Amino acid sequence: MKVDARALHTLAQDLPALWNDAATDMRLKQRIVRILIQEIIVDIDDASREIVLVLHWHGGRYTELRVARSWSGRTKRCTDAEAIALVRRMAGRWNDDAIAMQLNLLGWRTGTGNHWTRTRVRELRSRLDLPACDPTQPAWLTANGAARHLGISPAYAGLLLKRGIIPGTQAVPGSMWSVDPAALDAPQLRETLRALSERRRVQRPHDDRTLRIPGLSEV
Repeated sequence: MKVDARALHTLAQDLPALWNDAATDMRLKQRIVRILIQEIIVDIDDASREIVLVLHWHGGRYTELRVARSWSGRTKRCTDAEAIALVRRMAGRWNDDAIAMQLNLLGWRTGTGNHWTRTRVRELRSRLDLPACDPTQPAWLTANGAARHLGISPAYAGLLLKRGIIPGTQAVPGSMWSVDPAALDAPQLRETLRALSERRRVQRPHDDRTLRIPGLSEV
């Protein structure tokens, strides 16, 4: 069947009026959506706190729509879910001072907008029924602590953590590394570090040329 392009264009011009007409039945709108849209891909932009909708139209075109996330049930005195998740992951491994420091470094505040302190973290842990750090257990290390333990630079330790060579975790992206000190003494890791050190030594460019200044003889 041949499509009348002019008639189709006219119908398209009438679509907004039909869609916005209060008398238009919802089932008709659903049929229109199914005809025009092939799929809708939904994602969440955590940085902007928006819901991202990507509409895939029949015919191959795409349209992106952004809608502010609904925060129903939250109050101004409510602690952010991100902060709660971080405390859940760090509790038991880190003391309350370290958790408070990490929250403040990330720029996160309490539900009342205050900086985090040891007392505020302890109160939140108590409400969530989370364990305190066990002082009888070996303390978990940061990237700097792992570097000191292994005798390497902090920058190199951070690189090896990002590459997964040194085992470690982060409560959230951008937070400090959490490293089990027992894992740092594993023979396999020590051998890997030895091999990497040897490779770096061999690959380091070596220039034994001396600086010659015209008119001056070598000593």
